[in-house]
Amino acid sequence: MRAYLRLFAAVDGSPISVNPVAVNLTSTSPNPRQVAVVACATGESIVAWTSEGTGGSLRAQRLTASGSIRWNSGGIAVCAHPSQVPGGLFAISDGSDGIYCVYSRVGSSSSYWFAMRVEADGDLAMLSGSLISATDIPVDEGGALALTCRAPSVDAGENLPEVTGYNVWRLTGGASANESLRSAPVSNEDALAALERSLRSTTRLTAAQAQRLRFPPGSWESLGFHAAVLDSQYRFIVATRNDSGPLIPNADETFVVTAHTSSPSNFGISNAIPGHSRDNLAPAAPQQLTGAL
Repeated sequence: MRAYLRLFAAVDGSPISVNPVAVNLTSTSPNPRQVAVVACATGESIVAWTSEGTGGSLRAQRLTASGSIRWNSGGIAVCAHPSQVPGGLFAISDGSDGIYCVYSRVGSSSSYWFAMRVEADGDLAMLSGSLISATDIPVDEGGALALTCRAPSVDAGENLPEVTGYNVWRLTGGASANESLRSAPVSNEDALAALERSLRSTTRLTAAQAQRLRFPPGSWESLGFHAAVLDSQYRFIVATRNDSGPLIPNADETFVVTAHTSSPSNFGISNAIPGHSRDNLAPAAPQQLTGAL
């Protein structure tokens, strides 16, 4: 079963699209149960729906004013609770061209209501931590800096989906949005598989994979996975390629942090931040030095 949406002109009610648009096109979101539609200020629409059965979840899809799909063919995974039955669903505008999804989940002995914000570009605000600073580690030989990250609100474990850990990423090659679009296309499944590999080992994302996952433009490499410890702020020590100094006056590198849950498709991306390291220790004075004219 699939959910369909058809757009009509506000003036005379004539259909904008010739045929209804299927908003969930993959088997990852079977049996739509509840559907909510929110009109955006740009003339576009965001559709949210719950699905039941194995892999039951809450997903969202953005449609252009002409009815074309903007996000992945299966939509954005807003939340996944395979062990619980989806209940009611409401969606309202967030005032910034995105939406708030308010939904219920029914467990074996109780039911709960949750809220999740989906931003205009499909990012999940409640899963996206924010990088506060990227600073040099003082009194060292260089080669590393410290990233300070404010954790998303769901790290506390009281809200679902619970954050299980964080991955630090470094930009390996700059690329404009147009360059990413011209690169070989990749599927959502391929991009998510690369992201999931980063939880076990260092991984590189091509510009096309990064764009599919809504990273900033460019190709990225993971620097290490860090388990969540129910904290509001984290400090990650990451390696750098070069130190800023007389030979390299500006060795800035760009970093982002991804927050992960037990469901690979539910993740958040922080803002990007630049930073560099320095060699703060002068060489020791020579010992037993003698000379003669």
